[in-house]
Amino acid sequence: MTPPPAAVDVEVEPGLRLQGSWWDSAPSVSPRGRVVLVHGLGDHGGRYATLVSALTEAGWGVVAVDQRGHGRSPGPRGVLDSFERLLDDLRAVRRWTLERDPAAGAPVLYGHSMGGLVALRSVQREPDDWTAAVISAPWLGTAAPIAWWKRVAEAPLARWLPRMTVAAGLRAEQLTADPDRRAEWRSDPLTHDRVSAGLSTAVRGAQRRALAEEWPAGVPGLFVVPGADPVADADVTRAWAARQPPGRIDVEVVEGGLHEPHNDRDREAVCRRIAAWATLHARG
Repeated sequence: MTPPPAAVDVEVEPGLRLQGSWWDSAPSVSPRGRVVLVHGLGDHGGRYATLVSALTEAGWGVVAVDQRGHGRSPGPRGVLDSFERLLDDLRAVRRWTLERDPAAGAPVLYGHSMGGLVALRSVQREPDDWTAAVISAPWLGTAAPIAWWKRVAEAPLARWLPRMTVAAGLRAEQLTADPDRRAEWRSDPLTHDRVSAGLSTAVRGAQRRALAEEWPAGVPGLFVVPGADPVADADVTRAWAARQPPGRIDVEVVEGGLHEPHNDRDREAVCRRIAAWATLHARG
């Protein structure tokens, strides 16, 4: 049984404190360390219950902090002026985690979708910060065609109105085949479907840099790729993974899976495999 979470409050810059949750490992197992969880665009850390349960039952503590402009954290929804902000925030969360539980050692990193892109860039830039990393459905490319007017308007909007948001067009049917989880997403007051031109431009730049660099040696990595992902382009992820030096990363394709493996119909089995991989591969 997953222990109840404690509240997390992390100052990432003067005047900005991000909110989240902290779960200790299940009392029936020996603690293994900590996992830092980074959620996706329009998402929040409270939507990863099945994954948290699998990790805590395997002995991992979990910290999930809502990114700025998401969930319970402050900031305008769907607005971002620089991808560096998200990387800086993740550094602050990592420092806070180490200060809270120094005996646990370097944490494992888990990132999903836009959070997967954040996690990938963090590992590429600062590999010594993490003992292992799991990247789920990373937003390295967009699967659905982008409306022509959005493509045309993005550059001028990014320059003149970078904080103006439009609907991203995300639908519950793209995330999971489970009707109950779809209903939960639709009724969740902490999710949103807004995106600004400034955020899109920042993400595109991070995607280009991520795809141009390798996964660093010495950091075990697992990429969980939903085979039928209608949101993040699985072919882009698989092509990048195929270019990596042998032995750097493991890739698990969830055949027929939609965008959120941790909320899809096969979520319990997928999350148990993630927890088992972390237990096997995290550096001691």
